[in-house]
This record gives sequence, C-alpha cells and structure tokens, in this order.
Amino acid sequence: MPIVSFANETITRLRAPLVKDHGSWVPDWSNPPEVELAGWSLQPGASSEDLQNRDSVRVDWTAYGPYDADVTAADKIRLPSGDYGVIGEPERWKSPTGSISSTKLLLQRWVDRG
Repeated sequence: MPIVSFANETITRLRAPLVKDHGSWVPDWSNPPEVELAGWSLQPGASSEDLQNRDSVRVDWTAYGPYDADVTAADKIRLPSGDYGVIGEPERWKSPTGSISSTKLLLQRWVDRG
C-alpha cells in the first residue's frame, strides 16, 4: 500500500521471543527485537483514571497503517510517549479497490502518577 499524506508516522514494533520457564513457553520482554514500521497515522484516544487507587492513568491511541503490517495482539508498539500494548487483534480492512486498505491497532498503556 502506498503511503498516503496523512500516514507519515513510523512506529516501532516490539515482539518478545518465547522462552521456556518451568516447562511453559512465556514471552521474554527483557530485550525484545525492535522493527520500525512506516506509513502510520496516529490518533489520540481517551484517557481514564484509576479511581479506586488514584495512582495511575490509562492512555489510549489508535494507529492506522498498511493492510499487510506484521503486527499481532502479542506485540507492543513503541511511540514517542512510551510502550503500548496492542488491545485485541489488529483489525484489517480491505477496500473494494485495495487503494485504502488498512490495519487498525488499538493501543493502551498505564502511566503512574507518582
């Protein structure tokens, strides 16, 4: 998919390798490989407070990018403001002509107020 004028951001995908831990395969986030992915549009989302503990804030972003982007629900995405989890499966939409097909990522992270 060609990069359109409003999709000019680059995001960094973090994908943890799986390691064996007590007989189970678990992601190792200690030093995940980083891959830059170009052609994204980033849109700020809502934020909300942890009203029970009052010590953290949830920050959301939505990223729109290439249809064939190599991103999964198990990845993290690094933005200038920090590392975000991918919430749910990436949503892929193929337009009838293919000219504006895209992938949508819902991104979320919790920030401590401290």
